[in-house]
Amino acid sequence: MIYMYMERLIETTKTQDRGVVTIPESVRERLGIKKGTTVLFIENEKGNIEIRTLEAETIDLLDEIGAALREKGVTMDQWLATGRKNRKKLFADAYPELA
Repeated sequence: MIYMYMERLIETTKTQDRGVVTIPESVRERLGIKKGTTVLFIENEKGNIEIRTLEAETIDLLDEIGAALREKGVTMDQWLATGRKNRKKLFADAYPELA
């Protein structure tokens, strides 16, 4: 069922056995949810639950990292180079016989 509430589209669905809920097609299309998509249920600061895809959340987190790096004057290439260097050291420390 589709309802309008305070200029927001609200769709309803019923819970099936074992808590299974079918996400309405219009919501799946809007969020880019296809078969196999990992869906996250995130509680926001108001205590409401938001539905996001893992892909969308990952992109947002990478954007936040990029903004924080730019703020500090660090380029993505510099950050990635540091990560490679650190991974090599961690690997050498953990597996000296393979390094």
